Amino acid sequence: MRRHVWPNVVPVVAAQFSISVSAAIFTSSSLSFLGLGIPPPAADWGGMVRAGFDYLAINPWVSLAPGGAASFTVMGFYMAGRSFR
Repeated sequence: MRRHVWPNVVPVVAAQFSISVSAAIFTSSSLSFLGLGIPPPAADWGGMVRAGFDYLAINPWVSLAPGGAASFTVMGFYMAGRSFR
């Protein structure tokens, strides 16, 4: 089993894990942006984007910085999963 099954299972499990993590981050951020996620004292990218949503005309970096960080993190996990596959 170690010789034949394990080398064929590990890349599939690693790819599925990284793609699932990216989907979970995206879902959590989306729900927090809508106000359905983690309560406000806790830090979350979706909550940070929503907090800066009212100030987009004055200072867009308040929302763009956490949104970009979430996007790059999700993209990094997704690309890592695609590379395993």
